[in-house]
Amino acid sequence: MKALLQELENHLRKVSPGEVITIREDTLGMYGMSRRRMIEWLSEHGFAAAFISETQSIEAKRRDK
Repeated sequence: MKALLQELENHLRKVSPGEVITIREDTLGMYGMSRRRMIEWLSEHGFAAAFISETQSIEAKRRDK
């Protein structure tokens, strides 16, 4: 799990400001996180994130630096 989280963190560094990423809810278990914790974690890494019930996913937009 820790390796996957590190891989996600490395990917997030490459995301441009304003770019939106999507994390499907059914993949949160791979990272060992609940929906709420993933949103908090994304926020800690410079993203505004929200759960989208229609798509059952978390969408996160990189904040401008």
